[in-house]
Amino acid sequence: MSALYAEVQGHLDDGRPDLAWRAAEAGLGSGALRERALARRLLMDLAPLLPQAAWTDAHKALAERLLITHRPGPLGPGVARFPAVSGGAGRLITVTVTKTSAPQDSLPVGREALRPAFDAARAFLNDPNLRFSARFEPEEGWEGASAGLALALAAVGAARLTLDLSLVVATGKISASGAVMTVGHFAEKQRLCREAAPRATLLLPQAAGLGQVLGTAPVGTLTEALEWLGRADDPDEHLDAVRRLDRAGRWEEAAKRAERLLHEPDLSPHHRAELIVVCVAAANHSADDTRGAELAARLTASLRVLDGVALAQAIGHLAVRAIDTFDPRRAAEVLALAPLSDVKEQHHVHLLGPNALLHTLRGEHEAALSLRRLALHRASSDERPRALGDLADALLRVGDAEGALTTAEEALNSANLVKMRRDYQERTRIFLRLHHARALAACLRRDEALAAVAPVCELHGLDPALRGKLLSAELTGRLTAAQALHQRYAPFGGIIRALTLRTLARLGDAQAAAELLALPLFAGLTVEEAGRRLPY
Repeated sequence: MSALYAEVQGHLDDGRPDLAWRAAEAGLGSGALRERALARRLLMDLAPLLPQAAWTDAHKALAERLLITHRPGPLGPGVARFPAVSGGAGRLITVTVTKTSAPQDSLPVGREALRPAFDAARAFLNDPNLRFSARFEPEEGWEGASAGLALALAAVGAARLTLDLSLVVATGKISASGAVMTVGHFAEKQRLCREAAPRATLLLPQAAGLGQVLGTAPVGTLTEALEWLGRADDPDEHLDAVRRLDRAGRWEEAAKRAERLLHEPDLSPHHRAELIVVCVAAANHSADDTRGAELAARLTASLRVLDGVALAQAIGHLAVRAIDTFDPRRAAEVLALAPLSDVKEQHHVHLLGPNALLHTLRGEHEAALSLRRLALHRASSDERPRALGDLADALLRVGDAEGALTTAEEALNSANLVKMRRDYQERTRIFLRLHHARALAACLRRDEALAAVAPVCELHGLDPALRGKLLSAELTGRLTAAQALHQRYAPFGGIIRALTLRTLARLGDAQAAAELLALPLFAGLTVEEAGRRLPY
């Protein structure tokens, strides 16, 4: 038996066809003709074994190159998947539910704790006489009540045969009334889904308090989960919803809907590119480097079909991604694709900000300030509060603390007066509070700054809550709190790691200061100047 065959079979035995595919794909690069031929045969056999949720554009491209005609099929009625991460790398467990005429529901031995899932399904379907039978693949190797939500969804799918759960993974304990309750190991489950089912959305309990994270959908009840699943039924309605959420500044929610719609085969190239723009924005906000890199490559390849505001947004988001990964040359190249002179003035707002961020990263603070002033001059009434907030940030970086404070206060007042795009203005106010707190701190009004930043620290999610907590740690001198944040967000790397290093360095951590100044962009700078150049 060849080593490649043994490796592929081992991954299949572990329930990870995605890893088996990756191993076979690596075998294509072997120098031995026999090994390459084996790799190709293995890939042909593996294609139908992969979940639809694992069949990415990269898989499609390789299959087309190798003339592999098999494709993953849908799960079918009454079938759902949930993540199991107890021991090893984890795997997705498949649950299949069928309706039965037996007097009692049927569950495998040892799975009686999952019985409330059937009660929840009956309550949703409003049919107390339904009975269900369930089987799991594999039967063993996992434990706990976190299969409840997936089991309930599969039961509803068994009764409503049109419910397709192929692009969903679900985790959560469920009550007989349909309430979805929290369970553990969310980080591990999210990681597993990214690897084993990157196209899937992970439905998880709202009570977990994770906020909006790209690739997940928090739900509080079975009804909410099924309503979320039903939103993609009408592609046109779905596209309109994505646009509304994007305009409201709810980028993570918009991206979740966009991700589902991207799988529509009849989507026009322009609409597909438009949706990728939304997904890149969400990846930037959630600092998802892996997903961001994949989306940025797809968006770059699609720029030719965009124009107007969509093109300006695309260029802006691609530039921000390059800045967040400390690649100023790439950011400059992207921004050069859409000079301001070639873009309508009403779309400049999407390009002036990224240009200012790039100047900040380079230490060109006066140039960044000029761009922020220009952005304010050209901002529409509903964009004015955010433009004022950005101007306050630029004033701080040139040392004008009093001017920054006055501008931040004007920004907050302006946001309270604007009646357009209320959801967007509410989200804007959160960022403006952070600008206000930073300005107060720069003016040595510590207690007022702490009071101003407190609501930001209490928010769920990554941004701006993390920056609020880091500022709070700096203002109170709590090195231990800053170290805990550094450890918690260590897997993110990039701009997130740099922000935590900045706070640690400001609090006297010599090792963090050395690591921050080891970044090529900051070589030869002081900690103060490196911190000033971090564009957030």
